[in-house]
Amino acid sequence: MITPFMGKLAAGKTGHIIVLGGSPTDGADCLQVLSGGKVWHDMECSWPARFALWLHETFPQSKIVLENLARHGTGSCSH
Repeated sequence: MITPFMGKLAAGKTGHIIVLGGSPTDGADCLQVLSGGKVWHDMECSWPARFALWLHETFPQSKIVLENLARHGTGSCSH
């Protein structure tokens, strides 16, 4: 499943990512100070956001659309 997705991005097409989960996936209490003083926190610091950023940097010719539907304090049954 990941190989066709990466091939799609290599071809310059749009990649859609939907993420479900709880607090860790939502970026709860995530805080990172980057070089230059920029600060990432919460959802922009979450692993899905980092993954989408990596994809954008790896495949700059493609558009990456991330939908992080994770919510604090919820289990997978709520989705």
